[in-house]
Amino acid sequence: MSSSSRRFEDLKDEVISLKEKIRIHRRRNANELTINKLFIDGDRLIEMIRNEVTKCPPQVQSEMNGRFYALMNEWNAFKKTTLTKNPRSTVTNIFGQGSNVSDGTQRQILAQGIESLEQTSRSLQRAEMVARETEEIGTNIVDELGNQRESLLRTRQTLDTNRENLKRSHRLLRTINTTLITNKCLLIVIILMEIAILLSIITYRFILPHKK
Repeated sequence: MSSSSRRFEDLKDEVISLKEKIRIHRRRNANELTINKLFIDGDRLIEMIRNEVTKCPPQVQSEMNGRFYALMNEWNAFKKTTLTKNPRSTVTNIFGQGSNVSDGTQRQILAQGIESLEQTSRSLQRAEMVARETEEIGTNIVDELGNQRESLLRTRQTLDTNRENLKRSHRLLRTINTTLITNKCLLIVIILMEIAILLSIITYRFILPHKK
């Protein structure tokens, strides 16, 4: 038996022992944090077994892969059964999956998260600056509209005054026009009367004496 095979058996025994320990803690209603840590340890053992299988000689590689996948399926079934009995332990899946991620990857993810937060913070700062500028522009526009409103009100008052003046002017013009027409009529009457008087005088002085 190769060293990898012996290591496989040792790690397998540790997984079996860990499963029994989890059962005992579950029966005793142990702290969920303690049980979660045990699940994390189990996932790490499975990962270690995976690494050992990759080191096995080629002639036993297929057999060891079969044994490994059987053990991994058994462990996953145990986790699923345990979590089904106690839904509060669902968080174990998250920790268990996270344990398979290397520290370098975790640091990279953390750095990406920090960078994303910084970008979000900068975006919020820019948005706040834009909001302040927009607020200032809005305030200036409101002030300008207020000034324009006052100017329009004054213009309206001026237009109302001019309209009243125009109405008075129209009334005055109508009065003057009526007066002019009346004066013309009187002038025509006077002229006609003068013509009649003139004709009477001419008739009396020149036409009537010749007839006698």
